[in-house]
Formats: sequence, C-alpha cells, structure tokens
Amino acid sequence: MAAKKSKTLKQAILDLFDKDDSKVMKSLKTITKSGTADEIPALMDVYVKAEEGPIKDELTKMLSSMKLEGGDIALVSLLREERYRDHHTFILTSIWNSGYQPIEHLDIIVNVGLQGDYMTTFEVLTIIENLEPPFDMDVIAVAALNVDDYLEDNQPDERTPIIEQIKQLLEHYKTAVAN
Repeated sequence: MAAKKSKTLKQAILDLFDKDDSKVMKSLKTITKSGTADEIPALMDVYVKAEEGPIKDELTKMLSSMKLEGGDIALVSLLREERYRDHHTFILTSIWNSGYQPIEHLDIIVNVGLQGDYMTTFEVLTIIENLEPPFDMDVIAVAALNVDDYLEDNQPDERTPIIEQIKQLLEHYKTAVAN
C-alpha cells in the first residue's frame, strides 16, 4: 500500500507541472491528502509560475494552512533561495498562518524582514509576536544583534517603527530566557 501511495504521490508531483489545469487541480488534491513537507518546494514553484485563478487560489490556500511536520523548515529554506525573493511576504504569511513556531530559524526570518519591503517586515513582526516559549537564547541574540546593526547602519524609513518593535520583542524574549 505504501508503494502505491508513493507512486501516486510521485505522479501527482509530476502532474503539478502539466498544462492541463484539471490534472494540476487533481494533483493538488492528492498532495493535500498524502503530501509531506518534501512537496513544499514543488508547490512553491507552481505558485510562482501560476497565473491568477483557481490553481493559484488553491495553492495559496494549501500553503497558508498546511500543518506538516517539517513544514516550517521547508518554508524557511525557501526564504534562503534568491528565486523566491519576490515571494518572501507570502512565504512568511504561510509560516504564521500554518501556526509554525520557527524559533530556531528566527535569525533568518529577521534578516529577511530587514532586507524586505514594508509588508515583509510586517509579516516578520507578526511571526515574532506569535512565538511561544521555549526560546533559544543564541538565535534570539543573533537576531537582536542583526536588528541593532541594521538600525545603526541605515537611515530611518517607513519600516523603522516595525523594526523597532521587532527589537523590543527580541529584547523581551531575551529577558524571558535569562529569568
């Protein structure tokens, strides 16, 4: 049975890239039922290429509501890839909408916010606001240091108040860990 499921899932992944929209939609249903975090990069590739419409809508729904083991790691790894730079806001939204707690990747997420536009920075703040203990002091310290360096080295802009809120939250979390 596992071999059949694996074969079905492999075919669904191939069908994601088919020109026939009905095949793509069917593959999305299969991946929703049987998929793992391993399929997230393929789903994101299809999302990036999809035009507005039912396929993109379904992908948005899937990626923003999945609760897969390792899904947070897969989504954070997408943030590291240059080809997804224009989609950082969506990836970050997917992380917090799915309820992931990416504490061990906070430094990466904060850096994306420091490099991104207003909405990207806002999504980073939302993720940080929704984190729950326990916190990793080393990761928080690195993220806080990156924020301090950014505020020191850059002129204020529309994102500065959000970045300052991020700094305050990181300081609060550092204090919580120390106590």
